[in-house]
Parts: sequence; structure tokens; C-alpha cells
Amino acid sequence: MLFGGAVACGLAVWGVRNLGVETDYLGFFSPRDHVRVENREISEKLAGTQPLSVVVTGDEPRAVTRLRVLRAIHELQRYVETLPGVDTTLSLVDYLYLVRRALDPEAPPLPASQEEIEQLLLLVDPAEIEGVANRDLSRANVVVRTRLSSSGDIDALVDNITAFAREHFPRGVTVRPTGTIVLLARSADALVRGQVTGLWQVVFVLFVLMSVLFLSLRVGLLSLVPNVVPILLLFGLMGWWGFDLNISTALIAALAIGIAVDDTIHYLTAFNAGLRKTADQAKAVAEAARTVGSPIVFTSVALAAGFLVVCLSNFRPVQDFGLLSATTMGIALLSDLVLTPAVLMTTKIVTLWEVLFLKLGPEPHKQIPLFHGLRPFQAKIVVLMARLANAPAGTAITRRGELRDELYVLLGGRAEVRRDAEGPVLRSLGRGDVVGEMGLVRHQPRTADVIVVEEAEYLILDRAFLRRLPRRYPRIAARVFLNLTRILSDRLETTTDQLAAARPARAAS
Repeated sequence: MLFGGAVACGLAVWGVRNLGVETDYLGFFSPRDHVRVENREISEKLAGTQPLSVVVTGDEPRAVTRLRVLRAIHELQRYVETLPGVDTTLSLVDYLYLVRRALDPEAPPLPASQEEIEQLLLLVDPAEIEGVANRDLSRANVVVRTRLSSSGDIDALVDNITAFAREHFPRGVTVRPTGTIVLLARSADALVRGQVTGLWQVVFVLFVLMSVLFLSLRVGLLSLVPNVVPILLLFGLMGWWGFDLNISTALIAALAIGIAVDDTIHYLTAFNAGLRKTADQAKAVAEAARTVGSPIVFTSVALAAGFLVVCLSNFRPVQDFGLLSATTMGIALLSDLVLTPAVLMTTKIVTLWEVLFLKLGPEPHKQIPLFHGLRPFQAKIVVLMARLANAPAGTAITRRGELRDELYVLLGGRAEVRRDAEGPVLRSLGRGDVVGEMGLVRHQPRTADVIVVEEAEYLILDRAFLRRLPRRYPRIAARVFLNLTRILSDRLETTTDQLAAARPARAAS
């Protein structure tokens, strides 16, 4: 499952390379819609319906009437009219040309000298040229009429104009393309890029919250798998299917990650409860699938069906939103049912709420040698990484001859160690005592029975615990292993003292 998920993510990354940021407001409508039809007729019979302004700003009054500036504006117009999607242009040069033609029908488009320009301006009413120049003639406007509606095409047109102006206009004159279509295209693209940037910020915040909730950076990363994979696959599919990121499709990722996070938290919590109950990773995953899997399936199917309904809309963004949202819900469902269990098989989860509400009695780090040197919070983590068990009076924690890789730490109650059920008491156990260390370390059969005489709560440490703890909490593991070493050393010293005391007694007898 993990290999298959990795392959799917690799294909998605390849598809993301084909993904572009593009908002086409006219493209939101069907080609047969009256908006597209009438827009096309206006463009064909009159001029482009999407005007763009190129603002030329000088450094002083009458700056745009200089011959060099007018010549640069004329060259800019001729260049722009050769670009795709541009129908026509209009500027101060065109008004001056109309006046010259009225005086001389054979006159070229541009005046020959600065003196001629000043004479022509005397014949022009300032009110008539308000659309192409301001009152003091320090700023001019080149009106560019286009058929373009795509933000990508508009950005390319703006870039071409800016590059041409940088090379052809004199120093001190600035040229800036602007207008409604430019602002709309830039705002739409900025909104989309902001959504994508915000998405990664959400992922980071989610990682921090999940790491705090489950008290582990590793679990925080693992919890991102069922949340990030659907988003990655969504963007990959959009790249493969030819969709663009726009103000509609960019919202889907944020919507999907919110639903996926909810399902992930429920799944992880159910898995954790099952693991506490069964002490088996595979059984815990199966239990989580049975208890939480059905609600996840029902909600995902219902949401996908609801999103598919809006695909009946005539508005293209709504159609795309419905189709891609339903697809993302399906991917998130598969991720929760397939990838999440596979990931969970590799770890054990501890939640913040369990640590906060776990009761270990007063000062466990002082009364229980295994927790010596740990803070109460750390002691609770150790308990939750292991297994807690309860036994009523008269039951056995372990029997002689059993072969178990487990060590037991008594957290409450009392127990007795006997050679057999009817034999004498070899040792009495109370809070903090450890038993079964040889079974854990040497994998040897038990040499005695441990019988509960007062209802007991005890901790079970097995080989899986010894592997998990250093991987998740290395500093806590170092202290716990040091304490285990001390406990074994104390036990060895006690046994040595008992043997040494027994020899003189045998010699005297």
C-alpha cells in the first residue's frame, strides 16, 4: 500500500509540473452563451472589448509632448498592434496626426520638429484629448483594445509592453500598463497564489497541532500523509486533465484538507483506543476500520454526491468545483482507508488528552524506581507507550514456566511471588516493584508465580516497547533504560548478598 501510494504521488508530482495559474473570466461561460457570442461579435465588427491602458509619465509638465517621447509612443503602438489579441491602439500621437491631416492630407504620422508639435497643440482642445493626456501634458495614456481575457495572456502582453518600453523610451519617462483587465488578472492570480501559499501554511500549522496532540513529531508527520496526499493527487490530476489553478479550483484544497483532518483525527483516536484494548497493531487497525471506517465512508460518499450535483450548473467554475471536489473526496476516502492503516502499522500513538487525564498517583517519579529522574509528564508518556493492565485479587500476573518477553511494574495494589500456587511467599510486591526482568532480557521461562493479593494495576513492558520508546522519545528512553539497569543491578546485588549469607549457614550445619 505504501509503495502504491508513493508511485501515485510520483505521478502526481509529474502532473503538477503541467499545472498553471490561469483565470479566464470569459472562459467561465460556455462558448454558446450569449456573453461569449456577443463579446466575439463586438471584437470582430468593432474592436476589442477588453481595453488596457499604457500610462506614460514624464518628469515635468509637457514632458509627453517632446518629440523623442512621441516617437517612442508611436513605435510602442506599432509594436503592440503586432501582438496576438490586440485589435487597435489610440494615443496623443493619433490626435496630432488628425490635426496634421486636416492641414496637410499628405503629412506623415509624426511631426518633423518640436516647433511643429507646439503649433499643433495650439489647435487641439484640451477637453478633446482628456482620454489620452492630462491637463499639463505630463502624463499620456495609450489605449490598447484587445480580445484577451485570460490572465496568462494578459500577463504576457503586459510583460512584452514593459520590456519594449524599457528599451525605447528616454530616461526620466516611466511606462506602466494598467487597466481593469490588468488589475482583475493580477488580483485573481494573487488570490490563487495566496490560496496555495496559505495551504502550505495550513499544513505547517496542522503538523504542529498534530505533533502537540500526539506528543511526537514523527506522528505529526505521519498524520499529514492522509491529509496532504489527497491535495497532491488533486493538483496532479488537474495537471494531467488540463485544469488550471484559478479563483474557483484553488479553494478545493483548503476544503478537502479540513474534511481530511477531521477523518484522520477520528481514525487515529480509534486506532489508539483499539491498541490499548487489544495490544496488537493489526487488530487495532481492524477495530478502527470497523468503528470509524463506516462513518468516514458515509460522510465522504454523501459529500461527493452533493458536490457532483453542482456539476449540472451552466457556469464553468461551479462545474469544475463540483467535479474536482467530488474527486478529492474520493481520493481522501481511499487515503484514509488504505494509506492511514498502512502508516499506523509502523507506530504507536499517545495523545495529549491521555497524558493529561492519566492518573499515576502521587509523585510517581519518586515512588516508582523505573520513573526515577523523569518528570510526571514524562512518566505518563512511558506508561502510555507501554501497556496498562488490571488484575483482581487471586489472579496471576504470570505463571511459572511461561515464556513471555515481558517485564511488569506494579503501579498499585499488592502481589506475592511464590514458587508455585501452594508454596511459601518468596517476595511481597508493592507500588513501584519490578518483576519478570529476566524474561524480558534473556527470553527465559518464568521461575515463579506472581499472584495478586490485592487488586492491582501494573505496567507491561515488552520488546516492542523497547524498540518504540527510543525511536519516539530518545531522551526519555535513555533515562528509563538507565533505571532498568539500576533495578537489575540492585536485584543482582540482593541475590549475591543472599547467596553469601546462605554459605556460612550451610557450612555451620
